[in-house]
Amino acid sequence: MTPTAQHAAQDALTRLSAALDDLLTLPTGTLDRDDVDHAVRSAYALGNRLDAAKLRLVRAALDHTTDGTVTDLLATHPVNLSRTHARKDVAAARHTDPDT
Repeated sequence: MTPTAQHAAQDALTRLSAALDDLLTLPTGTLDRDDVDHAVRSAYALGNRLDAAKLRLVRAALDHTTDGTVTDLLATHPVNLSRTHARKDVAAARHTDPDT
């Protein structure tokens, strides 16, 4: 991994981890309806963007190797997807435009 890619990946992981920690430690019992609605929308927006990023990166991996190799990568630690789910992610990535 190039230093630039490694730095970007680490920075994204750090920021994502902080955002998830904020959502996971939210004192939900003390929130009003608007706060809960906002938190739910934020969590789903974060999940949607994360899914898009995963597909984009899987698509980039496919540009360098075979579907089977990427499936193997997704099925091993620390990703640990089932082989069925890994194949579905690879297939979905194959059908995405890597620049969107």
